[in-house]
Amino acid sequence: MFKVIGTATAKNGVKRYKVEDLNGKGTIGYITANSDYVAPLYYAKKQSKVTVINPSGLNAYSKSGLTGNLVNHQLYANRVTPRPR
Repeated sequence: MFKVIGTATAKNGVKRYKVEDLNGKGTIGYITANSDYVAPLYYAKKQSKVTVINPSGLNAYSKSGLTGNLVNHQLYANRVTPRPR
């Protein structure tokens, strides 16, 4: 995943994003602003299946600021069950 920290224009006039790597060492580089090379970070439609790779489960909050009622969803016997905290 990358964080956009600026924009630039190449010599041929193509717009490029200056990005920072968030998963590794914080490497900085450029990505071409072309739909063949980039994708939206958020899903545009409702997903029917989500894979959770965190062994401690998934936290659900009642407010977008990650506050409010906290419920932790974990996988038990191949079923996702909510566990209040």
